[in-house]
Amino acid sequence: MNWQQIGCLAGFVGQFMSTGSLIAAAFTGGATLVIAGIGYSVSTLSMMFGCG
Repeated sequence: MNWQQIGCLAGFVGQFMSTGSLIAAAFTGGATLVIAGIGYSVSTLSMMFGCG
C-alpha cells in the first residue's frame, strides 16, 4: 500500500467515525460539534486526495 491508498482508507474510516460523532454532538451540543465538524472536513479532504 502506498501513502495515497492509506490516506483514502484513513479518510473513509475518519468520515465514518466523524459522522457518528456529529450525530452524538447534535444531541449533546457544545465543543463536540466543532471537533466532529473539523474531523469530518479533514477526513473528506484526505479522501479527495487519496481516493481521487
